[in-house]
Amino acid sequence: YPYDVLVNGEKVDGEYTNPPTWPDGLDLTQKEAYLADDEFDKHFKMSREEFNKLPKWKKLNKKKALKLF
Repeated sequence: YPYDVLVNGEKVDGEYTNPPTWPDGLDLTQKEAYLADDEFDKHFKMSREEFNKLPKWKKLNKKKALKLF
């Protein structure tokens, strides 16, 4: 999914809903897993492999900074 959808939810009738409407089956605790590799690199400024090697607290901090948590 695009980063915008993972942060804001899907648009309904061209508008974001409040609360957000998430794609079916989306695990809200693992939103970063749904990013395309190029978007992951762009937003996290590291590869998925580098991210996965980080301690859990650093992963959480990065996800919170990007509003993916």
